[in-house]
Amino acid sequence: MIAWKRLARPAFVVCMVLLVGAAAGMNYVVSALEIHLRKQPIEAPEGRKMHALPAETASWVRVGDDASVSAEEMEELGTENFVTRMYRSKEAPPGRTEPVMVTLHLAYYTGMIEAVPHVPERCMVGHGWDLAELATPTLRVPVDVSAWTRLEDESREFGRSVYRARLAYHPYSDNPGGSVRSTVDPAGIDMRVSRFLNQTNGAQSFAGYFFIANGQTCSGAEGVRDLAFDLKADYAYFLKVQFDSPQATSHEELTRYAAMLLSELLPEIMRCVPDWAEVEAGRYPAKSPAGGGEGHAKGGAAGSGIGVVEGFGARVARNDRR
Repeated sequence: MIAWKRLARPAFVVCMVLLVGAAAGMNYVVSALEIHLRKQPIEAPEGRKMHALPAETASWVRVGDDASVSAEEMEELGTENFVTRMYRSKEAPPGRTEPVMVTLHLAYYTGMIEAVPHVPERCMVGHGWDLAELATPTLRVPVDVSAWTRLEDESREFGRSVYRARLAYHPYSDNPGGSVRSTVDPAGIDMRVSRFLNQTNGAQSFAGYFFIANGQTCSGAEGVRDLAFDLKADYAYFLKVQFDSPQATSHEELTRYAAMLLSELLPEIMRCVPDWAEVEAGRYPAKSPAGGGEGHAKGGAAGSGIGVVEGFGARVARNDRR
């Protein structure tokens, strides 16, 4: 009886009423503002994966096979949708007397997204390298945009720039002469480049990266959180795009080599991620057979909820630099 008397005290009753009211109010606000605290996984059309990138372009050719990883390394990487590939330029770039090698590493994450993805500054230090110099500020990647066209009508509808990029002709694309639509601004890519020193032999290496997250680019892990954790979006993904070159001798030189390779591969990379204009328009992904309604990025139900990750602290296994 004493316990029930305590529960009946006015102060306790008031606290309970406030708590219930706050919970109901929060649910109303979340619903009214179309806030989505759950992020569903989303893939590229037809499930296209990163390893589908062309092994050869007009100016670059793959060297050897794509890097393979063990089951343990795959678990550490945190995704099966990745590629680590070395390309060699067919001709010597300006200022060089011989071709250069560039290693491209792409890793795609969706559904299970961490606010701070792993990057070279965090990973290489644990693999025998010291961080010698961090690029501040970031460097603009001078991508050749001659294959890109801004779509004026679609840009007005979408609320920011939408582009169409031409794909290469045979044999450098499996869709020769086709095109891909993208909300990524090819002229607005900034890359973060760091210099590392090998603790054993004193060799140096430059590694640079940026991210594509929910149809936009950012140069750092903090930007991934801002883009991929948009409270209005049902879906979330990010793609880490990373470069390194044994011949690069400066932050700027690596950025130039990355731009040369990216100028020919960026349209193909965009085929491996969702068209975010279609996602926000509610036209992609297609209606779920499980009956969750048509998936979209803003508002409403989205898909079946399979693979949904709650909240912002969802774990992503470490995607170490390969």
